[in-house]
Order: sequence, then C-alpha cells, then structure tokens
Amino acid sequence: MMMYAQDYDERFPNWRTLTPVTPDTPNGKITWVENMQPYCKNKKIWFCPSDADARNNAVTQNSYWLNAYVFRWSGLDAAKPPSATLAEIPYPASTILYCDGPANDGQHVWPGPPTEWCGTTAACLRGQERHSGGINFTFCDGHVKWYKVSQLRSTVTPDDSNTDTVPGLLGLGNRKRSNDGSNPWWRL
Repeated sequence: MMMYAQDYDERFPNWRTLTPVTPDTPNGKITWVENMQPYCKNKKIWFCPSDADARNNAVTQNSYWLNAYVFRWSGLDAAKPPSATLAEIPYPASTILYCDGPANDGQHVWPGPPTEWCGTTAACLRGQERHSGGINFTFCDGHVKWYKVSQLRSTVTPDDSNTDTVPGLLGLGNRKRSNDGSNPWWRL
C-alpha cells in the first residue's frame, strides 16, 4: 500500500472503480486488491490465515476492511472524491489505514470497527476477534499493531458534525471526533 502511494503522488488507491464487465473484470469492478497486484503479485496475501470464513467463500477477495475516511468510498461514482493523500492525514501514526474484518469481496470500506457497522453477527464478531480477542491494524505510516476494539476511540461528538465528511457522503448521522494523534482512530 505504501509503495502504491509513493508511485501515485502519495495518494492511496481508490476503494473501487466500476468498469464494464470483461474477461479481465468479470465482476464489473476493480477493487483496491487489484490495484495492489503489481506490488504483491499474489491476491492470497489479502487472506488472513486465521480467517476460516475467507477460506470457505468463493467470492472472497480479502479479510480486511479499509478506513472510509482515507478511502472515502472513492471510485463509486464521479461525485465521490478520490482517496486521501498522505499529506491530508495529520496523524499517520495513529490513523488506521485498514484492519482485520469479516471476509469480503474487496468492497468493505467502513468508518469504524467491524461490529460498529455490520453488527454482532457471527461473521462480524469473528472478524473482530480472531486474533486473541483483538484486531491487527495497519496505520497510515505503514506500521501494524494489535489492539482490542475497546482501546479505540469511540466517542461520537455532535459538535464535530460539520467536519466529518464521510457520514455526509454516506447519508449517515453518526459523527466521530477528529483524531488527536494520541489514540488509534479512523478519523483524519
């Protein structure tokens, strides 16, 4: 991901780009997983070895969820802004880039931990707790660290609603406060 950003003027890849259905794009989309192929050469690295759901699902492309604040649901349509650049992230060492999540087809981009957005279904809980009750988080500066979800900032601050663009893009009313640089967090 960091090599991609360096090659593209420090901009992270789009979450998904809709394309015509062809033999090369049978699903009619190019996800961030495909964008990583020149750097990874193997899509299987996006499967967590502890993710039994991914191994048993034919449509699964990965076991990870992207941060919607960084990837902004980019590429969904022309009205959505592109993904963020490194310069737009004031606290890259504490801003989550992606993390363990339920098995998916490469389209899961969320502004919070998996159970916050997909509930307490078994797949969501397994995705959030498959590593000794916690999640491996990759941060915007490239480092990875394990945390329990309870260690993340999770306070919603209504006063911050004017600066939180992702819920506006998604049509949601849930607003999170900005990252202060001292805790692992989703907001920029």
